[in-house]
Amino acid sequence: MKQSNYELMKKRMERHFLDFDQNTMIRRFDLQHDPEYLYIRFVGRLYRIHRQTGRVQGSEDGFCHSTDGTFDEAMSIYDLLCCSKEGCCLSGEFGTLRGSIAGGPGGELFTPHAEKFQGKIQALRQACQALGGVEAGKGDVAYCLPVFDCLPVRLAFWEADEDFPPSLQFQWDRNTTDFIHFETTFYVTSHLLGRLLELMGEAR
Repeated sequence: MKQSNYELMKKRMERHFLDFDQNTMIRRFDLQHDPEYLYIRFVGRLYRIHRQTGRVQGSEDGFCHSTDGTFDEAMSIYDLLCCSKEGCCLSGEFGTLRGSIAGGPGGELFTPHAEKFQGKIQALRQACQALGGVEAGKGDVAYCLPVFDCLPVRLAFWEADEDFPPSLQFQWDRNTTDFIHFETTFYVTSHLLGRLLELMGEAR
């Protein structure tokens, strides 16, 4: 069966991972590790990266059972471990990565996803809490979520009213691009939305 471009890209990065110093990764992010694997938590799930092949696998039960990482999962993990800057640290200030701190609803990028949360505020709150989220910011639902142990994102959701459609917004720490590339935030956000819908019992 012919592999998709996404699968081919993931395989290339899997091999490229082996070119990087794993001891630097361990030190920079205080990773659990053993002779065979590095371990990292991503959006509420534990993953391991094989130290000789670069293969990413995730598990919900301490690796009694495991599944191969998806494109979004693997590429997000590879980018953090391989491409983060030395001395990366959070600023504690959240906003858009391209400009000023956003203070309210706005933007249409996530409108299709926002519609899936309409009328399901309590379920969304519970899903955020299940991922380790802490209430923060403004919105009908507003949480700071640890996508990685070292890197949070803020989610804010406003339900529709008579004047506006539902709105979903993500705010990142101003130093996020010291940890991952700007493009990778889309992989992270895509996976995070999928996890929230999964925990809510909704189809993606």
